[in-house]
Amino acid sequence: MIKQKQTAFTLVELVMTIVILGILAAFALPRFADLSGDANAAVMDTVRSSFVTAVNIARSKSLVNRTAAGFPDVSLEGTCIQIDSLSGFPLIDQTTGTCTAVASIEGANNLILIESFAQQLINTFWSTRLFTSTIQAAPPPPPPPVNLTGELPSLILGSDFVDWVWSQSAPTATMTSPEGLSFTYNQSTGEVN
Repeated sequence: MIKQKQTAFTLVELVMTIVILGILAAFALPRFADLSGDANAAVMDTVRSSFVTAVNIARSKSLVNRTAAGFPDVSLEGTCIQIDSLSGFPLIDQTTGTCTAVASIEGANNLILIESFAQQLINTFWSTRLFTSTIQAAPPPPPPPVNLTGELPSLILGSDFVDWVWSQSAPTATMTSPEGLSFTYNQSTGEVN
């Protein structure tokens, strides 16, 4: 009689595999299960960094256009941002008062750059060789800034923070995420903590 070779797993091998998988799951699963705290902290860091950048851009633009009367309001991407005339930083409360933008970030987009000599030679070569000419028009001027009213984070970050809380008590304001993480902005010093 010919003896057939066994091709299946034994009960001991199956039990040992299940035990090893159970041990791995007991130690590895908790490490991967709670990544939401790290993700929420990363979102808060990103929002805070974007907020700091927008505040610094508004302050820089206001500094460049400072007059004897103080710091003017600025336009950021078509949105008028009210500036504290004494400190030069964006006001916490953007819902009151009027915004008259003097400085605009978009103004630099209307500069007509002079072509380099090499580019002029290439254009001349192609226009004479192919008997075509290229007409380049200047870009259209930017639209006037929109006088929107809203909370400062929504105006300067361009996002809708529906579940976030913007608590104002001049000269500071605190932005709190739905998870309870927060940062504080001081309009007198421009600090964001």
